[in-house]
Amino acid sequence: MRNALVVMMLFMVGCSHMPRHVWYETQEELEAKHSYKKALEQLTVEQPQSKKRIAKLQRKAKQFRIAQLKKVETQMAQKKWGEARDTLNYLIDTQPWHDDYAKMQLTLQSRKNEEIRLLETKHALAKANLLKAELQLEDFFDREQSAWHLLTSRQATLKEQKQELAKTLFELSVKALAVQDYYHAQQTYGQALALDRNLNATLLSDAINLGVYQSNKKAIQRRQNRLIFQLKQAIDEQDFDQIIHLQSILANPPFEGKQVENILTLANQTRTETAMRLDSKADNVYRDGDIETAISLWKQAVHLAPDLLGVQDKLARAVKVMKKLAKLRQIQS
Repeated sequence: MRNALVVMMLFMVGCSHMPRHVWYETQEELEAKHSYKKALEQLTVEQPQSKKRIAKLQRKAKQFRIAQLKKVETQMAQKKWGEARDTLNYLIDTQPWHDDYAKMQLTLQSRKNEEIRLLETKHALAKANLLKAELQLEDFFDREQSAWHLLTSRQATLKEQKQELAKTLFELSVKALAVQDYYHAQQTYGQALALDRNLNATLLSDAINLGVYQSNKKAIQRRQNRLIFQLKQAIDEQDFDQIIHLQSILANPPFEGKQVENILTLANQTRTETAMRLDSKADNVYRDGDIETAISLWKQAVHLAPDLLGVQDKLARAVKVMKKLAKLRQIQS
């Protein structure tokens, strides 16, 4: 019995000094390498649970997630798709799950697809131009060479390439339309038709034309809004050169509507009121004998409101008087 107790004691002592499993990592080790998912899992199974430690670790995990997602955004902005994917996969593997990861995966895939679509479009359009030149060159050789040359003509091969490229361009047009890239939709569809008239699709053509129209309309509206804002600023600052310049733009097509009418009316009113004040001031200085200053003020008034009643006549008379006075001075001297 005594020997059995000794053996049991030795076994217990030995167990207390047995090495831990090689795959086990302490909380400190996991936190040091930002493995918050595993660290939290270990904390939640510990008994008794420390809610304070869990909350602290969750805050750290959140801070790390936000910082790393910003890093992914930067990598995507730089079009480093591989690095962005690796960073995101690392987050998914080592961090507690968050819905932002799924959203970021979709954004990454979407942006990557968009770049490859644009590159494929650029490549296909370049190939279309090259193929047209090759066909023209081959046509020249066919016309220039003997009948024997027609047996070795590349026309048949080029025709197959032409049809194949036309299909590719047509598909790229559909893809461009799907993301509202109406410019490239129009370009690729036009080239596809130029290569193969059998690909004519009225619905696609109508959709592209409608998209281009709506896109142009939105662009015009954005510019109109920007010009109206700038004109309001110019009126507030009494910057009359800018007021006149912006009015000359907004008063012409394609700009239209109540907002345009209202701001143009306000601009004209501001110009007229200022011109009237200048006219009144010119009258006063003219009566005081300061003809030169009066002329300067009336010129400014005419510049602001050319149709203001009587100002042009006053200016003309003042200029004549000024010339007569100059002659008199010249005679007297």
